[in-house]
Amino acid sequence: MLHENLKKLRKQKGFTQEELAGQLHVVRQTVSKWEQGLSVPDAQTVSRLAEIYEVPVSDLLGTVTIPDHREDAIAQELEKINGQMAGRSRLLRTLWNILTVIGILVMVWGLSGVGIGAVNYSAATVDPTYSAETLHMILSGCISAVTKGVVCAVIGLGIVLISRFLHRRSNA
Repeated sequence: MLHENLKKLRKQKGFTQEELAGQLHVVRQTVSKWEQGLSVPDAQTVSRLAEIYEVPVSDLLGTVTIPDHREDAIAQELEKINGQMAGRSRLLRTLWNILTVIGILVMVWGLSGVGIGAVNYSAATVDPTYSAETLHMILSGCISAVTKGVVCAVIGLGIVLISRFLHRRSNA
């Protein structure tokens, strides 16, 4: 809620993130993180933002009225918000880890298909008792297993890479 309010009020006032950052003596990326809900400003900065936006602190925090911009009350509200963000972060981290494990399993499954196809191919090519038609059927099956295995391995690798990227991005 805080991050949505910060973004909405900044846009209503017509400020860019860079302009607001300059007024608060922080970098633009800090304002961006606040607005994305990745971090929260400290109590003094929340009071300063309320002054800049000409709204009560409670409007920024989305809570009941906080009397006289008291920093201890603001800090308590910010602590609650930080706790909620930490819980969300743990949930996302668990999700990305599960996705990574799924990707690794798909990759292993695919690579085992490649191995099985290769072993069958080797066995079929050295056995002289197979007819040409049987050999052709076995080799087609081997090529199919290898192809499907490679596709699964690539998909698994893609899942792993995407989950790791999202994990890093959510921690940024």
